[in-house]
Order: sequence, then C-alpha cells, then structure tokens
Amino acid sequence: MRRYWAIVALLVAAVLLVTLAITYGLLNLGRSPQPVPVPATAAPVPEIVAPETKRMLLAARYLSVGTLLGEADVVPDALEVGQIPAGAIPASSADDILGAAVRVPIDAGTPLLSTDLVHPGARGFLSLILSPGMRAVSVNIGPATRYAGLIDPGDRVDVIFTASVPSTELFELDNLLSATGGGRLSRIVFDDLRVLAIDRTARPPAVGGEAPVEDRSEFATATLEVSPVQAPALVHANREGELALAVRAARTAPDSAAPLSAVHIQELLLPDASPAATSPVPLPRVVKIFRAGSEAEVMFPDTGPP
Repeated sequence: MRRYWAIVALLVAAVLLVTLAITYGLLNLGRSPQPVPVPATAAPVPEIVAPETKRMLLAARYLSVGTLLGEADVVPDALEVGQIPAGAIPASSADDILGAAVRVPIDAGTPLLSTDLVHPGARGFLSLILSPGMRAVSVNIGPATRYAGLIDPGDRVDVIFTASVPSTELFELDNLLSATGGGRLSRIVFDDLRVLAIDRTARPPAVGGEAPVEDRSEFATATLEVSPVQAPALVHANREGELALAVRAARTAPDSAAPLSAVHIQELLLPDASPAATSPVPLPRVVKIFRAGSEAEVMFPDTGPP
C-alpha cells in the first residue's frame, strides 16, 4: 500500500513540473531573449613618454653688452630638446665660457648662445669690455709687480711712476711718494684704473677661489683702461721710467682720476707745477778795450745787445 502512494506522489510531482514548464513557456512566448550581461572592460591607458631634455646654460640675470661672465652670471637648467635653440651652450661647458665678453644684451633665463659671446684673445674682445669713451693702453710692468704675479684682470689699481730726473730742486718733495738718492723720484700719476688684461689673459679668477701660488707665472705687460686724455701721458711714462701697480681695496669708493694731458717728464712727476723757468742772464754793457800800453772802456746803451 505504501508503494502505491509513493508512485502516486511521484506522478503528481511530475505533472506539476510539466504544468509549470508549460505555463512559463506560454508567459514568455513572443518576448525577445534578454542579452547576457558582459562584464565591462577598462579603457586602455595611453603610455606617457617624458620628453627628452638636456642641461643647458641660461643667463642668471640680465647681461649687458661687455659683461665679463663669471660663475654668478650663468645657471644650468634642463630644457626640452625640441626647444633648445641652435648654438646653445651645454652646462658641461660652464668653465669654458668664464671670462668671455657678452656681445649682445641677454635677458635673465635666456639660453646662452655661442654667437652671443666673444672669448679672450678673439677679435673684438677688448673693444667690448672697454667702458664707453675709454681707451686700452698696454704698458710694461716693473720687476716688483711682475714677479709677484698677484694682480688679476678686473682689479682696480694705482700707477706709480719712477724715473731719474736731472735735479730734485725742480720738485716739491712733500708732493712725492718718495725721494731717493741719485735723482730718482716716485709718484702716483694715475689712480683707480681698471686692469683689462695681464699679458694676453683677460679672464678674471674663479669666484670664491684663488689660484695656487705655483700657478701664478711672471707677467710682463698689463693693459689698463684710461681716458683719451690719460692715454698719451701713460704711454710717455712707460717710455721714460718704470711703472708699478698698487692694487686698491674693493670696498672703497672709486676716486676720480686726475686728468694729465702733459707728457713732459717733469709734469708727470708733479702735474701741478710747470717746469722751472730759467731766468735770463744779464749781458754786460761795459766792454774794456786793451791796446798796447793803454786801456779804455766802452758803455753800450740798454736798448739792445752790445
């Protein structure tokens, strides 16, 4: 009996399942099938490529014409390769441009170009570093200054002139630096002149450092910046005597150089005094005439020579 009721239950369950399947099919008859959802995929991220750069030299400040480049005047910075102008100077050449003169005005932050600079010894360098209206004169230097080798381009100096003079009575000793025996006198004839070059070197020393003593060699000439009025007097002083340079302190205000237009050796030693005038020697107006056994005097008037 139990087996009978189990079979009946299975049949009833089968009928219910068939009925549910037919009902679901009738209800969804005519409907379009629902798309199967596909999981969304993330959009591809483009790869960012950093632009190629090179370290170049830029002007650290505004550079006017004639500026002698020092370490504080340039700064290295990275620039995109596509934005680097032709002739730009790489940062690795910073030491090579120290002491070069600026040929055209350069704004701060502008890349330095090789065509904007003139290096020491190149044509036109000296005219660029001269102040407007000034002149450059090269002179020989005396042994004391020459062997010391402690003067560099860019220093401000006084020029001491030493020469032999025929007589010290022509000069006031209180206006001289020193008076030595043998008629040799010394005096400052120019003050506060700028040193443009030592021999053929116009590059100032590195900022913040000093060249070793063994690297300083003997030099023979110095090129100084002078006014057109001072130029001929300095040339004559170089020819007539010995010149020495005295370095001025950097913290003192520059003094106005005394313009010396004369080239006479006496006026070089003492510009405020003119050469001593020679007093005319009076000529005798009475002439004695001697004859055999007699003597006579003849008086000439003062209106003319006897």
